[in-house]
Amino acid sequence: MQENINEDFIDFKKWFFLIGKGWYLFIIGLTIGYVATQVYKRYAINTYTIRTSVLIKGSSSNVNPLAQTSYYSSKLSQKNLINEINIIQSFATISKVVNSLSMDVSYFLEGNIKTTELYPYSPIKVIYDTAGQNIPYGLNFEVKFIDNNHFMLSIKDNPDLILYPNPVALGQNVTYNSFNFKIIRNVFDATGKEVFIFKINNLASIASQ
Repeated sequence: MQENINEDFIDFKKWFFLIGKGWYLFIIGLTIGYVATQVYKRYAINTYTIRTSVLIKGSSSNVNPLAQTSYYSSKLSQKNLINEINIIQSFATISKVVNSLSMDVSYFLEGNIKTTELYPYSPIKVIYDTAGQNIPYGLNFEVKFIDNNHFMLSIKDNPDLILYPNPVALGQNVTYNSFNFKIIRNVFDATGKEVFIFKINNLASIASQ
């Protein structure tokens, strides 16, 4: 009987001693977890899902004489209520939503570890003719600031191709294969070390995804 009691007895002092002896491991674990969380929040890219709900109302008709009876009207109302809300993917409606979200241009900040997408706010903004015929959709432009008001412009996918050998000023008109645009600043003071990347998105392709 005494042996069973000893087997079921938990030596709390022993466990407290072991935990207290390894307290630094607990602190290290918390620190690693906190740092990992901050890194994830810093570099994680937000994703957004678009769904559209459309209210479809059944049309009334006087062709069927039964439609005038209260019984038929009750059944028709129940049927219309069940089929009233339909979840659909409407290209036209989603296109309007995409246009309102300012997704025509994607901006990125090139960092030492990872290139991070800047959405919904970007320190720079690209202004271009949306009705142009030669819009280079999907082409990555690299904007490397050399001071607070000037930058070097190149193609990210082809670093050796320098669009302009001389620095480009903010607000200056730029032409690439008949595509005209300019870059302005959104409340941003450059230190001469920032490197941004931007690309023009085809909103029709985004809406159809």
